Amino acid sequence: MELLSQEPQLRSRVLRLDEERRVFEKELEEIVSELGAESSSNLLDDEGFPRSDVDIVAIKTLRKRALLLKNDISAKSEELGAALEALHAVARVVTDGADGSVCELGAPPPPVPFCVVGPVEAESPASLGGLKEGDRIFAWGKLRPVEKGKPIPSLKDLGEVARECATEGGALSLRVLRESAKLFLCLKPGVWKGKGILGCTILPPA
Repeated sequence: MELLSQEPQLRSRVLRLDEERRVFEKELEEIVSELGAESSSNLLDDEGFPRSDVDIVAIKTLRKRALLLKNDISAKSEELGAALEALHAVARVVTDGADGSVCELGAPPPPVPFCVVGPVEAESPASLGGLKEGDRIFAWGKLRPVEKGKPIPSLKDLGEVARECATEGGALSLRVLRESAKLFLCLKPGVWKGKGILGCTILPPA
């Protein structure tokens, strides 16, 4: 049972990587919130000169940091995924504690989606944040992932969290399933030229 001796170290590694990713995610949320509309706005005026109404150096610095954080989150997620796979491989072989027999435990089920993204309007907060039609969202701001068989947040719950972010001027962090990939996205809900505060349709999971 040499593999079982690795479980504590693997579990500790998974927890550490998850905490490191959360630190990156929190910093990214803060930057997105600070930038607001300037996260993707044009820094040149109509005549092609640098705008005088904003601190261009500061905005470029924050944008660069946000890009680095997105790359860090992606890399950390891949590292975490590999660590989880290793932990699951070890966890499949366990003793029942009674007669020393060995049984197989399957890997945990995939995340349970709260909702599915419908049509996304161009230039909307959802579009600028990277959401695409068909994305399945399994974490929405403070609403964390749930286990299979447990109640999932309602669309009303999701709306309340999004409105809270818009009122406070904060960012809405999302964890998304896109085909077989798990993504971390950060949106800035609020007033824009279209309808709603997100600019996309949110549908119940199929």
